[in-house]
Amino acid sequence: MSQFYKYFFKSLPCIIALCFILLTSCEREAFQSSRSGNFSFSTDTVMFDTIFTDLGTPTYKLLLKNPNNFNLRIDSVYLADTQKGFIVNVNGLSSLPLKNLSLGANDSLYIFIQAFIPPTQEDASFTNEDSLIFVSGNTNKKVRLIAFGQNTIHFRDQNIKTQEWINSKPYLIYGTLTVDSGHKLTINEGVKVYFHRNAKLLVNGAIDVKGSFLHPVKFRSDRLEKDYDTLPGQWGGIIIRGTHDNHSLNYAVIRNATTGIVFGDYKNDAVVKAEVKNTIIANMAYSSVIAYQANITANNTVLANTGNTTCFLYGGEYTFTHCTFANYGAREIPRSVDSKTLKLSNYAEPGPIAKDLINANFINSIIYGSNQNEIQLLNKTGSRFRYNFENCLIHNSDISQILGSNNVFNKSPKFISSLKENFRIDSLSPAKNAGNITYGSQVPFDLDNNPRTTDAAPDMGAYERKEKQ
Repeated sequence: MSQFYKYFFKSLPCIIALCFILLTSCEREAFQSSRSGNFSFSTDTVMFDTIFTDLGTPTYKLLLKNPNNFNLRIDSVYLADTQKGFIVNVNGLSSLPLKNLSLGANDSLYIFIQAFIPPTQEDASFTNEDSLIFVSGNTNKKVRLIAFGQNTIHFRDQNIKTQEWINSKPYLIYGTLTVDSGHKLTINEGVKVYFHRNAKLLVNGAIDVKGSFLHPVKFRSDRLEKDYDTLPGQWGGIIIRGTHDNHSLNYAVIRNATTGIVFGDYKNDAVVKAEVKNTIIANMAYSSVIAYQANITANNTVLANTGNTTCFLYGGEYTFTHCTFANYGAREIPRSVDSKTLKLSNYAEPGPIAKDLINANFINSIIYGSNQNEIQLLNKTGSRFRYNFENCLIHNSDISQILGSNNVFNKSPKFISSLKENFRIDSLSPAKNAGNITYGSQVPFDLDNNPRTTDAAPDMGAYERKEKQ
């Protein structure tokens, strides 16, 4: 027998004894009883921003830490009031109260918390508060749970007749809310309209948005967390197809949809008539405005920052006075390579379907963006194609096709912050005092309610430069 085997067999009792000691030591460590002790949390207050009573919140992760060098016994975990709408999941268990949990030495675990606020009768937002309580022996600690709730008037894939919305509770739309033909939806100042993912407003009748400078009407996503403030494409948009009444939007703010407003239908030659004033339609995944054979008058309106062309006009009649068209891409979505700020066409795809561009007038306006050519003119013979730019600041390297007079080309408007959607101009802007006085007096106050007629001439765009006194 070799020396190796002789040595191995002589050492075997010692090896077996050593293994036994190690195994029993690990077993004692693995199965040692838990003890009560101190513990801590990643925060002592979990706070949710304003949420609608119809919706749950995103999940918050709370970390429970065991700083001890022994297994910690948590005798119980419970909510002080189970009627407040908070849902808690601890270690995969969601039915509170929980008893006799164990947390390893110097270990931690995540606790997942959501809030589903039950409806109340209140119009204003309200506070919902509870406490999540942990007990380990004589140690008793709690984490405050706070959620700000808001009741809503909600619609889910509904057709409505004539209605008037007032500034009481917000309005929340799931799916598609349809205004029936022959009926009108009136939305008064200060109303907030929220849309769930992919939801839209379809107007087969008429819409009258009656916002004011101090209390505009706001259309936006129902995600109220800060991370969603600048995220485009969260809801579908507004589609206006009613052709029997004139539509009106005054002091509206429309943000973060796929397309802000679609006027008309490319398959239908019936004319949608609308007046848009003092309105912002910005940060869209696709476009701010698409219009098919529409008749639109717009003043003091900003159409801005989209993933594709900001304003498509396929046929129709248009007058835009003191408007700002600007495209630097939607936030978090870069512009498509061939996108423009403004596109004029006398036909619509697919087809193509002829759409006479009877007249498109742009007066005292700014058409600008981050590309070299921000205007595209699509003219097929056999259809009318008339347009005019007067006293406009335009970004387009090819100016040969831009018909009009007194225009300023390819000079930066010097917006205060195009990416933050502040399209006011600074004191050195070439748009300053470059507008036509006659048209400026027809729109005497700008989007900030500042007068246009108190200096040499009105500024181009939706905003009048207000110098500091």
